[in-house]
Amino acid sequence: MENNSLMQIDESPFFFPKRSDTHQSSRNLNLACNYFAFAFSDNKKCFFKYHVDFSPEIPGDAWKQRRFIFTMPAKDEVQKIYGHTIFNNSTFFSLVEVKDTTTINVVVPGRKPRRPRLPKDGDTNGNGNVEKVETSEQTLPDQTYTLTIKFTNKLEHNSTESQSLYKKYFYECIRKLDFTQIRRKYFCKNEAKILENYNKLEVWPGFEAAVNILQTGVMINMNVTHRVFRQESALERINLIMRNSHGNQKEECNEYFKGCVVTTPYNGKTYESQNEKNRSQERKEQKNKYT
Repeated sequence: MENNSLMQIDESPFFFPKRSDTHQSSRNLNLACNYFAFAFSDNKKCFFKYHVDFSPEIPGDAWKQRRFIFTMPAKDEVQKIYGHTIFNNSTFFSLVEVKDTTTINVVVPGRKPRRPRLPKDGDTNGNGNVEKVETSEQTLPDQTYTLTIKFTNKLEHNSTESQSLYKKYFYECIRKLDFTQIRRKYFCKNEAKILENYNKLEVWPGFEAAVNILQTGVMINMNVTHRVFRQESALERINLIMRNSHGNQKEECNEYFKGCVVTTPYNGKTYESQNEKNRSQERKEQKNKYT
């Protein structure tokens, strides 16, 4: 039995490699990997963190308004002093060190107020009469904001807090390159290929990336991926399901679109479909939380 088993092992095409003998000659091997390093210019391998106070005070959850004021009216003044910056709601990062407190005054131009919703047929007040909505064409006055910028601390390029800075900078560059984000992956819809022979399927090339701090420095790990889209609309698919359904049409539609991604042609954004039951449960939990 032992000899037969040995015979089978020897005749098998799969075997363990043996260590080669020592030789004095060698040759170079070219190795490649999907890691890319962040390159620094002028040997600047540290960042400086600053805190921004707005006066009049802007709520912390109004991040869009904060970002607009910092990146639009105050952009030129900030760049003269701090160079290129990365803003993060109440703080920003820069490669320039300025320890003195800086005050910048900016003026946000006034705008016209939003038009209120006009009453529809059947909208009444408590007395049963339709309410009249008065609209104003008067432009709101200009608003002056004062930005007080204070130096916080210095960050080394390989620190944990710098890792979040690298991620924010990298993903900002991706958005400026007009990539479309679907979950944690990014796709280039401008380079999409249509497969005419396969029911007009559309293939989007893309990648997924992760920023890590390794022994050799800050590295970006990137993997190539693709996304397949149907060119038929969601309404066409719903109508097809309803025509061929012999049971609960609503449940069949929910089951088919569960976890699917839908893209809209009018704004180019993507939306992920969720089960109606799970969505209603989330609303109940959110309502109980606020209560």
